[in-house]
Amino acid sequence: MNNLSTKAIDKILEKVLFVAQHNLYTEDTPGFLQSIGANPKDDWCAIWAGYCYRRAYSLAFMDELALHDRLVFPHWVYKPNSSIMLQKGARALVKQLGAVGRLYTDPREIRPGDLFSVRRGTLSWTGHVGICQGTWNLAGHFGYFAGNEDNQARHGWRDPAKQRGLMFASLHKEKP
Repeated sequence: MNNLSTKAIDKILEKVLFVAQHNLYTEDTPGFLQSIGANPKDDWCAIWAGYCYRRAYSLAFMDELALHDRLVFPHWVYKPNSSIMLQKGARALVKQLGAVGRLYTDPREIRPGDLFSVRRGTLSWTGHVGICQGTWNLAGHFGYFAGNEDNQARHGWRDPAKQRGLMFASLHKEKP
C-alpha cells in the first residue's frame, strides 16, 4: 500500500531519474547483475528499472534508513541481494507499481519517473519496461530510459501510437 505523501513520491521519482541518468550505458553483464543481486536469467530491462527504483528509495530516505534500520523498499522492487519480486518480468513490474499507485494507458498523463511497458512477441505477458523521462520531442514521442536496449541501458524516444500493449504506472494515485 502506498502511504507516501506527494512530497515523498516526488522526491523518490526525482531520484529515480537521477539514478537512471547516472546508469546509462551500463552493460548487461554478469558483473553488474551480481553487484545488484539479480538473477541473470530474469528480464534485464525489469532488473535495471527495479534497480533504479530501489536505489532511488535508498537515496530519498537515506537519513530515515540510518535512523530506523528498517527496509523501506516496497515489495514490488527488487530487494537487495535478491531478484525476488511477486512476479518477475517487465509487464509484471509495471502492474506491481500500478497496484501501489496507479495504472494508466493515456500517454498524456506521463510524469517523470513513471514506468511504461510495451508488449513484445505474441504472448500477453512478454514485454519491455522503461522509465519515463517526462519529456516529449517535436515528433510526439516520449523520452525514456531503459535497460536491454542493445544490451545496454540507454535513453530513447517512443511513439505511443506505434507501441503494442502500452501501459504506464505511477506512484502517484491521482492524475496529473
